[in-house]
Amino acid sequence: MRDLEVVLVVVTAIAVLRPLTPLTRSRVLTLLIAVIPAIVAVVQAVVEGGRWQLIPLWVVAGAVIALALRDAALAPRPGTPDPEPPVVPPRRVSPIILGIAVIGSAGLAWALPIVHLPPPGGPFSVGTTTLTLVDEDREERYGADPGGPRILPLQVWYPTSDRLVEAGDPWLLERDGVMSVAARDIGLPGFALNHLSLVTSHAIRDAPPISSGDLPVVLYAHGWRGARELHATQLESLASHGYLVIAADHTYGAMATHLPDGTIAEVDETALPNGVPQEEYEAAADLLVDTFASDLTSILDAVFEEGLLDDLVALDRLEGHPVGLIGHSTGGGAAILACNRDPRCGAVVGYDPWVEPVPDTVVGGDLEVPLLSLRSDEWVGNGNDVRLRRLHAGSTAPEGRVAVEGINHQDLTLLPLLSPLSDVLGLSGPLADEASLDVLDRWTVRFLDHHLRGIGTDPLMVPPEHHHTTLEKATDPVSDPG
Repeated sequence: MRDLEVVLVVVTAIAVLRPLTPLTRSRVLTLLIAVIPAIVAVVQAVVEGGRWQLIPLWVVAGAVIALALRDAALAPRPGTPDPEPPVVPPRRVSPIILGIAVIGSAGLAWALPIVHLPPPGGPFSVGTTTLTLVDEDREERYGADPGGPRILPLQVWYPTSDRLVEAGDPWLLERDGVMSVAARDIGLPGFALNHLSLVTSHAIRDAPPISSGDLPVVLYAHGWRGARELHATQLESLASHGYLVIAADHTYGAMATHLPDGTIAEVDETALPNGVPQEEYEAAADLLVDTFASDLTSILDAVFEEGLLDDLVALDRLEGHPVGLIGHSTGGGAAILACNRDPRCGAVVGYDPWVEPVPDTVVGGDLEVPLLSLRSDEWVGNGNDVRLRRLHAGSTAPEGRVAVEGINHQDLTLLPLLSPLSDVLGLSGPLADEASLDVLDRWTVRFLDHHLRGIGTDPLMVPPEHHHTTLEKATDPVSDPG
């Protein structure tokens, strides 16, 4: 909870308990204690921003003023005897009801907090901007009414010379209406995630990029039902280390996508259908990963051949370095597939990359670019992992698989930070926290620094120190699938 939210809970609780104390005898103190929560509520809403979890506190703040006016009117004047109390004094019933409301509101505010995202650790401040790619050369395969060009909303992060700030612009840019769809998608009321609009990033919107030097390009692909923001801290970190980073919402494969005309494109369930024969499911999965991979190629074509980012940075500053691709789950498989196809790719990083839909020609072939796979406990040793080991075994470039102990598949995103109850509810592993995100950051930045830019030590040779990670290579006898 934020500082003023804590103050609001405390002063409201004191006001609720007032009728149970001798302070009720003083009209002045009765009214003063009742008014303070209302004042704090207004200040908190103005300074920090109000949110729905605090509505019960606001109601209670109004109720205690009404009760205080009642008690002040009933308080005996000095020198007069106390009246006989009723059998069940109303003033003793009200604090119980209001106290329950205070506890419930405080519990909601704690369970669904305004998240403080970890700051990037590079030397640069971070700028960000949004734009849209309309690919006229590709027909949309998904949606209730397929056809027309493939439309990809994009967000770009880059190093800026603008001021250093502790918190930048909102974490969720241009996401009006998306959060209500996302909430319903996970079984919550539509308003349940509205408070996330108050979460701030560490990026400054539309800040000018640094004025000189190359900007190596990195593309990120989210997973099935994911969103570009679910790895925002990692993408900001890369930008703070001098990369230009681009992430798309893969339309109809993302949880919800805000299109330029204002409509919300919800995830297309038929893109990865449940309850269908295995062959039909596998064909759909193959098509989905291929679509995500083609999205990455389309973005590269738009940047390097069509001048998509010319208004942001000169093209000659983006050329001269191979491109890095990063992806989580479905996006990880797509990044590997796109990297195999596209000679502009110089290194690929997968966070639990889903390679079961990646063609045998890639998995069983000779991948010629450096490959790093970071895997959760949940995905180590499953059928996908067997296929991933085969991919690594065929690599002719530096490769390594890193197992991260104590985390689940979704812990490789920001999701565990959204509630302190994620572990209790089984939504995250026991070790999922900012430390697990730090693992991704250290491995990813060092890997791309070394293999794209030729700087720093190769983490495959000198792994970053962390107690909960294990590095395996295809050359290790115990991990060679044969």
